Amino acid sequence: LPEWWANSRVIFPPQQNLEQASGEEAARFKSTLVGGGSLLDLTGGTGIDAFYLSENFEQVTVVEPVKELCELIRHNFAVFDRRVEVVQSSAKNFLKSNHRMFDQIYVDPSRRTKSQQRIFDFKDYAPNIPELMPLMLQKSSKILVKALPMIDLRMGCRELGGCRRVVTLAVRNEMKEILYDIERNLDERPVIHAVNLEGKRYEIFEFNQDNSHKSIPELSRPLGYIYEPNSAIRKAGLYDELARVYRLKKLHPNTHLYTSQAFHQEYPGKIFGEVELIKQDKKNIKQRFPNGLVNVISKNYPLGANELKKKYRLNDGGTEFLVFCEISHLGKTALVCTRK
Repeated sequence: LPEWWANSRVIFPPQQNLEQASGEEAARFKSTLVGGGSLLDLTGGTGIDAFYLSENFEQVTVVEPVKELCELIRHNFAVFDRRVEVVQSSAKNFLKSNHRMFDQIYVDPSRRTKSQQRIFDFKDYAPNIPELMPLMLQKSSKILVKALPMIDLRMGCRELGGCRRVVTLAVRNEMKEILYDIERNLDERPVIHAVNLEGKRYEIFEFNQDNSHKSIPELSRPLGYIYEPNSAIRKAGLYDELARVYRLKKLHPNTHLYTSQAFHQEYPGKIFGEVELIKQDKKNIKQRFPNGLVNVISKNYPLGANELKKKYRLNDGGTEFLVFCEISHLGKTALVCTRK
């Protein structure tokens, strides 16, 4: 949260609340998805999402049951001269007792039990989102729901209903959250947006399920370049759809690495070049990397990256990558390449 951290008047919430909060980059991106006259944030928490979402709304109402967090939200909004109405209440009680309509509702339910265990089913969140959905849709025709990256995308759509868009959101290739964009009386398959934020550059791949052409990429030995989809693509399960768009071939049906003789600079993920097949015995790898420095990747391989580093006495470093994977017609093998 660099903007907040730079202001000495900001009061930060307890660590437990911060652990669930969005980072500034993710919160700023969410603000591009919504806008209108009035926003209702039903799960105020730290107030970070409401703060950045407020940039696109004339009026902002935040609901939060904990008194101390209510006071903190009021204070931090005032620090930045932002207007906000903060109501101390549970989401359910507020929806039942308040008769106002809102242009947009945002909800980021608590995803931990009283024993601090994480949960992955919407009905177990606090508040229970499927239970509240009819009440929320009475107050607004548009609802944005934030969920854990571990949630099953399609299960979430079935539980919530009315999904117009599902966003898998990553920051610097680390999955952060899933966003369900819901509209009242909507009955169609959602568009999936896989988004990876790389500083000021956004990698966005959009997939319209209604216009999909399901096809399996052709299998191939490694060619001039190796392509690895980013984590948002992987979470959305859009590996092969992305390969079709960029006309890539696949190394193996179960290895989510792709290859081509062409270089696609705009590809949303990592690109490797100078590809070389090597023998994966200890002596050969020792000769190839005498100082033991190479960045190890494991894809569809019996051992993970850490196990491989231990086995071959390697440490991440240098400019080269050693990729252990399975390739059709070649079996388990290893590739040496460099990042492009």
